[in-house]
Amino acid sequence: ANLRSAIATDLPTRAPAFFFVDIQPDQIEPFLARVQGDAQVTKVESAPMLRGVLTQINGRPAKEVAGEHWVVRGDRGVTYSAEPQANAKVVAGNWWPVDYTGPAQVSFAAEEAEEIGLKLGDTLVVNVLGRDIPATITSFRQVDFSSAGMGFVMTMNPAALPEGEPDDDGRDEFFTGAEYTNHLAPADDDDVIPFP
Repeated sequence: ANLRSAIATDLPTRAPAFFFVDIQPDQIEPFLARVQGDAQVTKVESAPMLRGVLTQINGRPAKEVAGEHWVVRGDRGVTYSAEPQANAKVVAGNWWPVDYTGPAQVSFAAEEAEEIGLKLGDTLVVNVLGRDIPATITSFRQVDFSSAGMGFVMTMNPAALPEGEPDDDGRDEFFTGAEYTNHLAPADDDDVIPFP
């Protein structure tokens, strides 16, 4: 379906009025304090987000497997989380343990996985900031993209997208400036909420 058509015809009655991106880890707490302390703001959602390109599926070029499916046409928002997001229900497979630090795992949106023909145990390579991250699909999630809320096709375990300095095993860690995306819906869409 065409995104513009979907926005024009399928946008829910109550949708986010603002989206904020590129809020850095040291900025997120004061930002959230500001918006959550404003009576005009009725809902705030927040998640870490990076951009990634699905380049391979089971060792083959992703477009060769998925054709022109929208998931493989350009970069997609990729997040990481120790626990499943509240707005996405795991419908198959298993979520990784909260403290999991093994090989990269990914939870994939169930509907899109079915359209592409993905199965539990399939391997993907996601290129994030120029780095190839191989991961195994360990669960599928029901993600409602029609709500205009936060939804990610791919969610990885936190250790798959490391931050900071190289650790003891010499692995080159990256994503020091993890990007956050936030959106909120004020009570009146005409109101502007200033942030210093």
